[in-house]
Amino acid sequence: MLEKKKEKAFNDAKDVIVNNNLIFIEDIIANVGISKTTFYQYFKVGGEESNELKRMLDKNRIDQKVRMRKKWFDSDAPALQMGLYKLLSTEEELIRLSNQYKIKEEDEDELNETDEAIKAIVKLINSKSDKK
Repeated sequence: MLEKKKEKAFNDAKDVIVNNNLIFIEDIIANVGISKTTFYQYFKVGGEESNELKRMLDKNRIDQKVRMRKKWFDSDAPALQMGLYKLLSTEEELIRLSNQYKIKEEDEDELNETDEAIKAIVKLINSKSDKK
C-alpha cells in the first residue's frame, strides 16, 4: 500500500514538473498534495527518485534561463540588455560596471597623468575657440 502511494506521488511529481515547468521542490509538494515530511520520506535525499526529480527541475531551470536570455537579447529595453551584458561580462567588465572598485596605487599615477592630459586638451580646445 505504501509503495503504491509512493509510486503515485512520484508519477504525479514528474507530471506536475513537466506540465507546469516547475523549478522548486516546494512547488512539487504543493501541486502533488503531500506534506513536506511525506515527500522526503518517500524520496530520500540522494536517492534515485529524488535525483531524477532534481534533474527534471534543473532542466526546467536551465530552459527558463535560456528563454529569459533570449528575450533579453531580443529586447530594446536598456535594463534588460544591461542585465544580459552583466551576465556575459568578464570580471574586469563587471568591476567597471559596478563603479565601486578601488584603484590600485600603481594605477593611480597613470590615471592622474591621463586626467592632466585631458585637462590640457580641453584647455587647448577652449583657447582655440576663444580666438575665433
